[in-house]
Amino acid sequence: MVNIINTLTLKMFLMSKTFISSCTTISKKVINGGHRGGQNEIQITGWLGRFLSLFLVFIASGSVFADPAGSTSSPGVSTASNSSQVWFTPEVVAILTTAAVALFCAILHSRSALRIARKRAAMDAIMESKRDESLQEGMAFIREVDKDNQKSIETYYNPECSSPEERSHILYVLNHYENVAVAIHKSIYDNDIYKSAQFTIVKNLVEQTESFIKKVQRHDSPTAFQELIALNTKWLANPVKTEDAGKAGTFSDWVANLF
Repeated sequence: MVNIINTLTLKMFLMSKTFISSCTTISKKVINGGHRGGQNEIQITGWLGRFLSLFLVFIASGSVFADPAGSTSSPGVSTASNSSQVWFTPEVVAILTTAAVALFCAILHSRSALRIARKRAAMDAIMESKRDESLQEGMAFIREVDKDNQKSIETYYNPECSSPEERSHILYVLNHYENVAVAIHKSIYDNDIYKSAQFTIVKNLVEQTESFIKKVQRHDSPTAFQELIALNTKWLANPVKTEDAGKAGTFSDWVANLF
């Protein structure tokens, strides 16, 4: 039995080496390709890591409770005494320890690559939004309406009271940030990066278009732009502060990011 366990343990160690190599390759792909590549591979690697971890526990349990090959209870020696013996050979201990450490480091490496991919995806999206002329025109139009005391944003909901182009400006901006909110909620974009860069923009947008959103929800869809509103509410509960600019993260933040 011990020989079987040693064989299985050695195979698991070899699987761990393959797993680490896969993590390294996928991490490079994700970091170099941003959110456009490697997301599915990282998820698959995560599940592989969980499988190998369970396999590690199984092998360790079998090593503890297995009897040596061909052993039988000796006369005068109780079965309980035999079953309490631990059959860890130095080779098994060394391989199990190495495999456990390798798996732990590989899983952390994989999670770190995924966090980097989310941060890069958020930065790419923010930079792309600055180059989006339709988005910038829509934002400028909303600010213009908000500053004009003779105009109300909700009047642009009714097609007969506004031109299709003006109404489309508002809807384009709201749909854009609704999609951003969904991506943050689904962990495609990094929440902290987006919050640091666009907290004020999102806050002002929701305030400026609140009456328009309520009309859309009342007459078209009660769930319209709900992710955007939820994101704004979440950010307002812990707003970005001026004194936080350029501030390094704490040790607890580092541990939280690690896991």
